[in-house]
Amino acid sequence: MWHDDASMADEPAFVRLRLGPQGRVVVPAHFRRALGLEVGDVLVVSVEEGRLVFEPKARALASLRALVADAAGDRDLVAELLDERREEVRREAAADAERSG
Repeated sequence: MWHDDASMADEPAFVRLRLGPQGRVVVPAHFRRALGLEVGDVLVVSVEEGRLVFEPKARALASLRALVADAAGDRDLVAELLDERREEVRREAAADAERSG
């Protein structure tokens, strides 16, 4: 679950919110407390399966890093990228040398 059950024991798990002017939504205090959110915190918003999902920036970044790490497996993506770039430079240098002949 995305929140701490203990901190929300007496609070509703679901609330109705009204979309305000300029698309604004107020996140109820008990949700902010459960997530440790404070004024000025950055949230990342995405659409997932027809729902708006709000995540603290740090959590979204950690999720993204885990996703990339899982996709990469044992591969070193940085080394692969550097190898690709070096090969591209070699090809361009060879093409330039061939053109100037």
